[in-house]
Amino acid sequence: MASVSKDKKGNRKIQYSDDGRRPTIYLGKYNARQANSFKVKLEALLASRTTGLDEDVIQWVESLPDKIHAKLAKLGLVKPRTSHTVESYIDLYIASRTDVKRSTLGSWYQTKQTLVDFFGGDRDIRSITPDMATRWRESLTVSDATVRKRTSIAKQIFRRALADGVVRENPFSHLVSASKANKDRDFFVDAGLTSRSMDAMPNVQWRLIFGLPRYGGIRVPSELLPLKWTDVDWERNTVLITSPKTERHPGGESRLIPLFPELREILMEAFDQAPEGAEYVLADRKANRVNLRTQFARILKRAGIPMWPKPFQNLRATRETELVEKFPIHVVCQWIGNSPAVAAKHYLQVNDDHFRKATQNPTQLVAAEPRDDSQEKSRESSNDKGLRENASNCERPQKGPTAPVGIRTPNLRFRRPMLYPIELQALDLAKAS
Repeated sequence: MASVSKDKKGNRKIQYSDDGRRPTIYLGKYNARQANSFKVKLEALLASRTTGLDEDVIQWVESLPDKIHAKLAKLGLVKPRTSHTVESYIDLYIASRTDVKRSTLGSWYQTKQTLVDFFGGDRDIRSITPDMATRWRESLTVSDATVRKRTSIAKQIFRRALADGVVRENPFSHLVSASKANKDRDFFVDAGLTSRSMDAMPNVQWRLIFGLPRYGGIRVPSELLPLKWTDVDWERNTVLITSPKTERHPGGESRLIPLFPELREILMEAFDQAPEGAEYVLADRKANRVNLRTQFARILKRAGIPMWPKPFQNLRATRETELVEKFPIHVVCQWIGNSPAVAAKHYLQVNDDHFRKATQNPTQLVAAEPRDDSQEKSRESSNDKGLRENASNCERPQKGPTAPVGIRTPNLRFRRPMLYPIELQALDLAKAS
């Protein structure tokens, strides 16, 4: 049990029993209600040493001011809080993530730099408030997609800090960070542009760099560089694609794609020119995303072809858009290596050919059958003879009332006509006249 009392200066203190001792916690200028509330929580904390901490006690401990928390820690009631600066904790977090790719680490270090530049590397990480986090986001002078990405990374870092007990709340949790598709940068690389671009490639290696994403839908460079000749099965018409980006997901380390005819042609050319014993399909093992993009832009410029946005991403998106018109979406996503939701948001495009087909007369889609018989012979066919007999029967007067002009009625030859009110009114007028 614990008890609340005052010292000579009117400051409140709490004493509690602990193995025959009576430790004291000095609260300072607490009023009676605050001191009694603290006493109740302290008793729950003492009881939790045998029953375990409940959620209310955990939240109460986390909400304590640093000074009071330090007093409880000194008495061994709670674990000491670890003080970190913004820079020191982010460095610790990044160093602990040995499971991520080098490109991911690059994005994290860029985000770290913006946080350090804005808040200061020596700032106590616990002092960052949601309002400060909002102003940090507003200070970013990059594209909306980059802002969202860096916000997502900041939320991730501070989520870990919250789990580690370093901060009491995640000040970035209220910020929007979900990726947003930018359809303005979509570009469909149609057959004509594909042919011109392929002709502009200076050698078979660059035809591979262009053709593998355009016809195979692979990622460049992450899925291009690991591709080996042993991954190409010429007999079964398949290619095994190793996917470093999705290997952390169950079954995402690799996938099989068809050896499409266009892809087979390019790979056969490269195989014929490869040196004896070559292991990798792409001979240049030092290629990276920036280098490939820069050289690709130069090649297109020399050929007089304007560079389109997101060059390799749009090649991949073009292929997926083509394939979904021929195969079910779940099959295409298995080949491309994404989900239907991701495909719809970031890959599938609407192109000019869709509009052309939508506005085309349906009768133009069916080719006219050639007529081998002469016109005179066709007149004498038994089929036409039957049609003429039926036509003569149609000229005979039909029994029963006829509807006024402009009124649609059922076929009078096959069913009893239904007289609508307007028809009955017309018949009455006829009789009266």
